[in-house]
Amino acid sequence: MRLGIIGLPYVGKTTVFNALTRSTAKTGGFGASNQPNLAVVRVPDPRIDLLTEMYHPKKTIYATVEYLDIAGFEQGSASKGSESFLDPARKVDALIHVVRAFEDPDVLSVGETIDPKRDFNILETELILTDLIAVEGRLEKIEAGLKRNRKPEHPAEEETLRLCKETLEAEKPLRTLTLTEDQSSSIRGFGFLSQKPMLLVVNIGEDQIGNSYADLAPDLQVLE
Repeated sequence: MRLGIIGLPYVGKTTVFNALTRSTAKTGGFGASNQPNLAVVRVPDPRIDLLTEMYHPKKTIYATVEYLDIAGFEQGSASKGSESFLDPARKVDALIHVVRAFEDPDVLSVGETIDPKRDFNILETELILTDLIAVEGRLEKIEAGLKRNRKPEHPAEEETLRLCKETLEAEKPLRTLTLTEDQSSSIRGFGFLSQKPMLLVVNIGEDQIGNSYADLAPDLQVLE
C-alpha cells in the first residue's frame, strides 16, 4: 500500500511522516520544488510470527506500507496551471491530509490566523479544481474525436466523466460519487486526487487535547 501525506506548507506533514516511519527527514521549508520524502514501513503481524514459529521458513516477509511526504500544496496552483508537483499524489492508494490546529509563533503559517477548517477547504478546493481541469481536457479530446467519427475506446468513459464534471462543478470531491464497477474501471487511469480515500489528521498542541474537530469534514475519518 502506498500512502501520500499532503497538506498546506507549515502544517507539520514531515513531522507526521517522521513519527509514522521513524525517519529523520528535515522539517520546515519543504516547498513544491522538493522531491517527496519516501519511507517503507514493515507492518507487524502476530499471525505471521505464529506461522514462522510453527514452520520455520527460510525467509519471513511482512506486508509493508510506503509513505510519501509530498511537498506543501500551494493555493491557486490548479487555476494557474502549475499543479505538476501534485503528480506524486496521483500514484498513491490513499491520502493522509494534515491540517494545522496548533499555535506556535516560531512556525510560519499560510494565513494570518490558525484555522483548520479554512486550510482544509483550501486544499480540498485545489484537489477538486485539479480534477476538473483533467476531466474537461479529456472531454474536449473525446468530443474532437467524435467529430472525426472516431469511436471511443471505452464507451462508459464519456458518461462517467460527465458525471464527474457535474460533481466537481458542484464543489464536491469525487470520493462522494457512487460509481458502478464499469464506470470506475473507465476512469481508473486518471488517478483523480479527490477520488482517493482520505484520512484527515489534525495536528494539535498539547493544550488542545480533548478538542473535537470532527466537523471539519463530515465524510472523512478525523484523527486528532
